[in-house]
Amino acid sequence: MDILILLALIANFYLLYFSIFWLITFFENNGRIHEKKKLNRFPLVSIVIPAHNEEKNIKNAIESCLNLNYPKNKLEVIVVNDGSTDRTVEICKSYEEKGLIKLINKERGGKASALNLGLKIAKGEIFACLDADSIYAKDALIKMLAYFDDENVATVTPVIKVKESSNTLEKFQYIEYLINALYAKLYSFLNCIYVIPGPGSLYRKEVLEKLGGFDENSLTEDMEITFRIHKYGFWIKNCFDAIVLTSTPKSIVNLFKQRLRWNTGFLETLSKHKDVLSREYGTFGTFLLPSVLIGLVICLIYLLIILKPFYNYIKSFYHFSKINFDIFPFLGDFKINIDVFSINTLSFIFFCAFLIYILYFYLATKHQNEFTKNRLKDAVFASIIYTPLLSVFALCSLINFVKRRIKREKDAWKK
Repeated sequence: MDILILLALIANFYLLYFSIFWLITFFENNGRIHEKKKLNRFPLVSIVIPAHNEEKNIKNAIESCLNLNYPKNKLEVIVVNDGSTDRTVEICKSYEEKGLIKLINKERGGKASALNLGLKIAKGEIFACLDADSIYAKDALIKMLAYFDDENVATVTPVIKVKESSNTLEKFQYIEYLINALYAKLYSFLNCIYVIPGPGSLYRKEVLEKLGGFDENSLTEDMEITFRIHKYGFWIKNCFDAIVLTSTPKSIVNLFKQRLRWNTGFLETLSKHKDVLSREYGTFGTFLLPSVLIGLVICLIYLLIILKPFYNYIKSFYHFSKINFDIFPFLGDFKINIDVFSINTLSFIFFCAFLIYILYFYLATKHQNEFTKNRLKDAVFASIIYTPLLSVFALCSLINFVKRRIKREKDAWKK
């Protein structure tokens, strides 16, 4: 048996195993996905918006905070200008002069440093972070806050949806975010959410202060703080009916940069907190994180399968170039044997992966009232085109992680 087929079979086994596990979790908790919780009190909430050159987005972000269905005297909006050189400050000052927000200016230091500065200034019991390119739905805050009635809950995440999908790449990301929203809720049931998204998530401020704020040296500060929250034994919940709309990359180049940072950040965070891979941290450490790692490996295997025909073509081209492309002596032995009705092993593997993708798309869109024929069409093409593209990004991220690791060790050795 071809080694690649063997690897593909193993990969498909794990894909089916994880998919069935989460399907069981889905059916066991189907009635709780849209669980309604009553907010018994209105705590003071500080919403911090870190902004660097966000003149196109900052107004909408601020307006979404001011338009929340929540008592205005219980809401504090803080914009931390992280060294912007465009009109971001000018736009924010118009709100500050009316007493609607607080504007804090600082030198460029990155998102994590902006959040930490906001954390020091914030007066609220609940600390909310909102990316400047994102907006809250009017009822998002009040729905998420109800989960804090449980003292073990340190963080509540919303459902992140794509703000607009004007081109094909954005449509693919729209589908991806819908599916990820369902997974986030399933992870929430077993307390194994592995990233608290920047757009709109809520924290108990005292927990953030206890943890020392966000890691300013991390590529993915939202993921790194998630790991530390788990290590301290707190719960992270997801509110499936609280919506935050966010912008996504419009070009493949920008999408590549985003996913390179996300994937590399995950690997670096896991390397830093590798002690979470133990029974002490329950499903998060013993199942979720290993499944994400195996998922990256599966992506690489599928990528190798996809690239193998191209390798064969290049290999044939090289051999024919050695004989000046004189292929006529070989035509007598050349046989064409095509059976369009036969299903080989690799075809079956890809078919299973495709069915799993469409199944989760259907479940996710049905629960979010987003199922349409056009969305289904986008999902079919996303599974064929977009998923392999993400696999390429995963491979690049792995290479980037190794390069960064080697560089750090060299720098440490020089010191």
